Amino acid sequence: MDDKFHMLKKIQAIYENGTLRLLDQLNLRDQQRVMITVSDESVDPIGSWLDHDFLTSIKGAQEGMPSFEEVRDALSSIPGNLSDDIRRERDDVT
Repeated sequence: MDDKFHMLKKIQAIYENGTLRLLDQLNLRDQQRVMITVSDESVDPIGSWLDHDFLTSIKGAQEGMPSFEEVRDALSSIPGNLSDDIRRERDDVT
């Protein structure tokens, strides 16, 4: 097998009577072996890359989280100015 050249090409085909009929020509040698990956067009290409288990787990974690308004209300009850506190802490470190 010649490892110098590799071709990766997306090509559409139609499945008819047990055979895939290519809709485009391929530049291949007669009897050349190829690797085929088949994907149904209806499959969401982005969805197939997503980690659905992780998304489900964080969705469950978000159910107990406070709303933006609740956070804003809680922060507004803290006396002082957050910007001043950050500057003061930054200046104390240096």
